[in-house]
Amino acid sequence: MFIVYYWRTFTATVPGSVMRPVVCEKCSTEFHYELVRAGTGAGAALYGLGQKSAKARAEKAARKNLAKRLSRDVEMVPCPKCRWVNAAAIKAFRKQCYTVWTKIAVFTLFVAAVVGVIVLLTDIYGLNGLGKPRGFANPVLWYVLLSGVAVALIALMIRHALRWRIDPNRLVNGQPVVPPGTPPALVQQQTNDGHTIVVPVASVEVDLERGANWAVFRPGQLHFDAMCCVCLGASERWYVAPLRMAKTPLNVPICKACQWQITKRFLLRVAAGLLLAFLAAYVVSRLIARETRPDAAQFWIMTGFFTFFVVLVIAVTLIQLAPPYRVRMVDRARSIWKIKFKNPVYTAIMIRKIGQADGAFQAQR
Repeated sequence: MFIVYYWRTFTATVPGSVMRPVVCEKCSTEFHYELVRAGTGAGAALYGLGQKSAKARAEKAARKNLAKRLSRDVEMVPCPKCRWVNAAAIKAFRKQCYTVWTKIAVFTLFVAAVVGVIVLLTDIYGLNGLGKPRGFANPVLWYVLLSGVAVALIALMIRHALRWRIDPNRLVNGQPVVPPGTPPALVQQQTNDGHTIVVPVASVEVDLERGANWAVFRPGQLHFDAMCCVCLGASERWYVAPLRMAKTPLNVPICKACQWQITKRFLLRVAAGLLLAFLAAYVVSRLIARETRPDAAQFWIMTGFFTFFVVLVIAVTLIQLAPPYRVRMVDRARSIWKIKFKNPVYTAIMIRKIGQADGAFQAQR
């Protein structure tokens, strides 16, 4: 008797931020920065039952994860005056990085321990065919355990070496070396009428003339004006995937004409892909038929089978290429993304807009 389990998993992402005060250990300048993170969570509904409670559990887990990250994480924000990063911030930031090597070390030790127990039990109960049990004197047992410890130590050494390379106080062209998406320092300034305002000071200046062709952003930082991301005209809607065959990962502004051009181009490529898929499947089926000699029905079933899989690959590829932009994850732990539009002018606009919000391009204002 077989029991089939089915469940539907719901995921939730909750962004949040907190202000962190900093006092420079080198020049005693006081400033703040906004730590932005996105918490993630998941909840499962067995057999599709209790979907509302599963969504609530996912959101609750996401908020719990967000609170943990906001209380634990740090950013290496340089001092707005002397450009120095405190040693405590560097040490805490290093602990956030390359945690995959810690997981590799723990997993290796776990596997070595399990294999060692199996070797020991087979030896004690005489299942190894060697006659007299050797127990802990079995060299195979120690070989397994020592190999696991050696691999774990190597993984930890690699983690330590990679973390040690993180040094924002090493200046390059007069700028601190900070990770992409580092938030700006926030300093208070007095205006001429006596009011106090908060002014961002960029961690790193962005130079559009040196090939900055990706817009790097943090959660909640990407905002669009009513401008089409393709032709730069007035936008009339948000971009949607052609034929709604795939979820749109990001809503970007677009006009109706450009949306139709993308959809039309997609349909033409799909039609061409169908023709090429059928021709390729027909040729492959003919080559196979020379050896197997199937009847007509079997031949066309085989051709349809190959056509289906070739069309599936082509369709997935075309859906990925259809959007007028590309989005990439830069740093999953810090929730940093980057986006690049097919129109480089619009990408430059977004880079400048995000950079100005972070205090960059001061000289061009």
